[in-house]
Amino acid sequence: MNTIFVPNKLVTRCLVLVQSTHKQIGFRGLPALITTKDNMVPLALIPDVLIIQKAIDGAYKIRIACWISAIIFLFAAFMLSWWILLGLIATIIIEVRVANSERRSWMFLSSLLLSLEILTNDFAGWGTSYPSERSEAFAVLGDQPKNPRSTWLDFYLPRRGEFTAAVLRDFGPE
Repeated sequence: MNTIFVPNKLVTRCLVLVQSTHKQIGFRGLPALITTKDNMVPLALIPDVLIIQKAIDGAYKIRIACWISAIIFLFAAFMLSWWILLGLIATIIIEVRVANSERRSWMFLSSLLLSLEILTNDFAGWGTSYPSERSEAFAVLGDQPKNPRSTWLDFYLPRRGEFTAAVLRDFGPE
């Protein structure tokens, strides 16, 4: 996925961090964290994000249709024949797969926001290595160089001040 100016290496590293974090703390609440004005406006300024937002919206609509279908299959199986429960099983499988796809999309958006903050805060040398991308990240986030925001950095890397130079070097650009 081309996000125009954000280095792909950075987004990939952030995505790994986001996935491992949510494997530990769970996924619930991530969509609510992302869908705030402070986050959606910067995301809307990145062209490829519109495709992801449409995919998330479509996935949610498919999941609602699956829930309704599951209820219909359940009642039909109860009233007509237990064989209709096969349709319920298929519906559940589809819903789980679509939910996983939706979850991956939310995690990508989260990693993109984290990547923007890493650029603006020059965390692990990313902003220094990519100065033009850092300037664009400042423009997208609406931040000032003297006081960049660190909402996502605080969420995913709350104790980043305790990192050793080796850890920062491993996370930083090559």
